[in-house]
Amino acid sequence: MRRLRNAVIIGLLWSASLQAQPKLVMVAGDTYDWGVVTDVATPLKSKIELKNVGTQEVVIDEVRPACGCTLAPLEKSRLQPGESTFMNITLNLTGSNGPLLKNVYINSNSIPFSSQTLILKAFVQRPIQSDPLYVALPPLVVGKTVTATVKFKNTVKVPVTITENTSNEKTMTTNLKKTFTIQPGDSLETTVKVTPTKDKIGYYHAMQFFKTNHADQRQFELNIYGNVQDNTVADASGKTSVTPSKANKSSKKRKSSDPSSSSNASGK
Repeated sequence: MRRLRNAVIIGLLWSASLQAQPKLVMVAGDTYDWGVVTDVATPLKSKIELKNVGTQEVVIDEVRPACGCTLAPLEKSRLQPGESTFMNITLNLTGSNGPLLKNVYINSNSIPFSSQTLILKAFVQRPIQSDPLYVALPPLVVGKTVTATVKFKNTVKVPVTITENTSNEKTMTTNLKKTFTIQPGDSLETTVKVTPTKDKIGYYHAMQFFKTNHADQRQFELNIYGNVQDNTVADASGKTSVTPSKANKSSKKRKSSDPSSSSNASGK
């Protein structure tokens, strides 16, 4: 009987110790979504409630945004059972365009998860929206032209005029005029052409810059990415050979038609 009683007491103590735990939860869930955002000049803000639903004190050791564009100061780092605190989120939208996803990491003594992640989401809609948001080119080869299609859409209720568009890269061209206007709700399709040169072998990044007459989007850019390879081919044995140039081919023809070279060869 004594052994049984001791076993019951130990079981009860063990069960109580499991229940006496710190547990931190994000009251509204681990994702906050602002939806479609058109005012890019004003930072996004939100208050995220964190609550201790456990039976021991929660100690929040760290709140760390993954990006410098996000601030998440914590009002209080030690929470008694049933107590709450707030993270005051500020997200700067400078340069953002299209889908936006940011993380805030929270580390504490919470059981069973000591590390938790708050996900921040929004869709930043500019007056002129490009589709795709950037151009990812297939593998590029020196001297060969690759094309891609991009659409620019007017998402506002007034016409938007592109007053200037320029590029930082001579190996990239578009069929856009220097100035053009897109009516409300309309789209304009353009073709981007890239013909890389030998000095561009490796990582490729070009940018097309645009200026507009819209107060909420005075300028924007289109980024073009890729990787440039030399104009070489690999044969079946795995060796790499350079495609002969026209000069080399004509030189070979001259040698084969030279009678002195054929006579020398027969005399050996």
